[in-house]
Amino acid sequence: MIFGKSQTYFFILAITVLFSLSAPAQNYQIKGKVIDKTTLKPLAFVNILYGNKKGVTSSIDGIFFIESSQPITQLRCSFIGYRDTTIAIPSNKKNYSLRIEMQATTLNLASIKILPSENPA
Repeated sequence: MIFGKSQTYFFILAITVLFSLSAPAQNYQIKGKVIDKTTLKPLAFVNILYGNKKGVTSSIDGIFFIESSQPITQLRCSFIGYRDTTIAIPSNKKNYSLRIEMQATTLNLASIKILPSENPA
């Protein structure tokens, strides 16, 4: 026998560690900031969706960070009072930074009349 029992365990441990370090996962990273298109102020807590039902929320400063083992091809941003925005991400980019500008929307409602009635109390 060439190796003793303790040397064999050490050899197996060394091989295991080397194989686990030699094949790291490819990570795709996207970072950015979400701002109002008109005022250029950051938008806090914007929902940013990617992939299959995955998503993040922008910070109080409008900043977000996404890390994925799968390529990200597009982001869909939604926020109450703003139009939904879809951003295409180049598929060959592993690290990508961007600034997303969201356009505010307005909603016009028909007028209503409030008439006095009998007090139910």
